[in-house]
Amino acid sequence: MKVATVVLAASMSIILVGCGGGGGSSSSSLGLNGTWGGIADDINLDMATISAAIDGNSITRFEIDGVSTGQTATITRLQSDVFEYLTNDGVYGGFMTDPSKSYAVVVNELWDFAVVQKGASAPFGSASILDLGGTWAGSVIGFFEDTTYRYPVTGECNSGICVFTATGPIVDENGALLEDATGVQSTWDVFHRVSLAFDAVWQNTLGASGFGSGFLSKDKRFLGVYACLPSAIIEDCEFGALVKQ
Repeated sequence: MKVATVVLAASMSIILVGCGGGGGSSSSSLGLNGTWGGIADDINLDMATISAAIDGNSITRFEIDGVSTGQTATITRLQSDVFEYLTNDGVYGGFMTDPSKSYAVVVNELWDFAVVQKGASAPFGSASILDLGGTWAGSVIGFFEDTTYRYPVTGECNSGICVFTATGPIVDENGALLEDATGVQSTWDVFHRVSLAFDAVWQNTLGASGFGSGFLSKDKRFLGVYACLPSAIIEDCEFGALVKQ
């Protein structure tokens, strides 16, 4: 595998916007039912508030800044906490939830990035560097050479510096070992952008560096992140979902 983004991973197209593929389930019992709300940005970093209603394996309503887009989508489960969706107008995307399915980090092929919380609604407020302080834990996910991979990660943030550490090996979608990343670290220099959004530059203990962003949920208990190599193309990025401990 090549050099890393968030902690270790490679130059890849991540599962959240990747080629789909692999089995997956279209079961209507996905544990996602309800209204979800949060913040998003697009490829130009323009911010918006978003809201979506999920019923079974369908997104039945989607709003941007309180205005319905007319989009609906079908959701397919890829892993217990990883899902892909296809909208009625042909946009492909995906999202990863926390274990309780109360939060999700979302991205699509247009490079729209979002963090949403179940039951949350606007206004979503703002945050400061102090809100990042403490310990975070979750997963990072990616897609490399037709193989979905993931690894566990923890983060320690204090005064605008976050250190993310891989706490286990990189495994494929079947749990098979790909590489032992345990102990690899990435240090982020974080600054507040606007609302619940933060930007960062990072470098890791393998010698890689790049840029990243992180969005907090409304209750500030969930952090969705992406980290990219300097190429700034989505194939060179990873995505993570972390819960405050």
